[in-house]
Amino acid sequence: MFVSIVADRCARRQYFNSLLEHASLEKQPAEVEAAERLAVAAHLARLREAADILPGEVEATRLIAYSAPPSCKLSIIVADAGDSFHLTACLEAINAARAGLDAEVLVMSALARRLTNASLVSCEPRQGVPACFRQGADAAKGDYLLFIDSRVEITQADCIPILLAHAARPGVGAVAPRLLRAGAGTIWRGPLLLGADDGAATIGDGLSLSEPGHLNRLQVAHNPGGLLLDCLLVGKALYQQVGGIQSGFADDVHAAADFSFRIRKLGKWLVWTPAASAMRDEGTLANGHVTAGGDGQRKVLWSCHDPAYNRHLSLESKQAFHIDNVFSAQWDIRFHEQPRILAWPGLAWSGRKRGDCAR
Repeated sequence: MFVSIVADRCARRQYFNSLLEHASLEKQPAEVEAAERLAVAAHLARLREAADILPGEVEATRLIAYSAPPSCKLSIIVADAGDSFHLTACLEAINAARAGLDAEVLVMSALARRLTNASLVSCEPRQGVPACFRQGADAAKGDYLLFIDSRVEITQADCIPILLAHAARPGVGAVAPRLLRAGAGTIWRGPLLLGADDGAATIGDGLSLSEPGHLNRLQVAHNPGGLLLDCLLVGKALYQQVGGIQSGFADDVHAAADFSFRIRKLGKWLVWTPAASAMRDEGTLANGHVTAGGDGQRKVLWSCHDPAYNRHLSLESKQAFHIDNVFSAQWDIRFHEQPRILAWPGLAWSGRKRGDCAR
């Protein structure tokens, strides 16, 4: 996620390295709207990406509707959570959502009965969801892998095409939809913030669907540090390149953080988009989180590689993106107040003058 449009009283443009449009406050709203649209369209043209520019859910945002790949084979891998009730509802939703797509459905389960419009791959649910996903990926024949926990229902008709459109973009490693609590109208769990809660934690849990979040991130597609495995789309070639989903962790969230970290390590972006939503049944409102334990180096790596991480922001998931004003002896042995630089002035003359005034 980046700043594309800036409205400022000053006519200078030295404040951002990659500014798409500098909107003067003297312009009329219609003029600003037209200028913003042209700026985004020109940016997409430079990237040679075909997309429609639509109004966003909140003010000053845009929904970029990318085009799905014209031809690709999709493997939908469903991990049975051990409850036939959830599995039946999950498969019914998948069969409705995959209409018109070249897709195979692999169900990882210990069931003995035959399934309609799906292939059954024997897998014991007690092994855990990550292990079932890994086994399903080995049997998949598609160009893209869509991992789905059986407690997830894809109720949005265009959910899968939206995910495919993001996954096919250059530089994207994996993409996940917004997961909603069934019948509650709230977010079940959001994306992962690496470095939070001594390891990693989900953010946005239990918030209303209209909640904008920090910098409107809950209303726009953006690049978090990690994604959950409950509903995740990734290219098969990239999946194999990173070594697949590992199953030797204590819980699913830990496996998700590890898989996300390895994708980011390759320089690929993770995408979380509210334009595609799915229902997630069961589970509590408590944040999903993992702890780094004694692996201090991994904790540091998680923190440093999270694009949303800032050393001045709280590492408590419930206070995510708030400036942390609580002293911690682990940060600095000096007990006096430390200066905090929240903005770094540019090299231009005006930037240097602002830096002098701030001292």
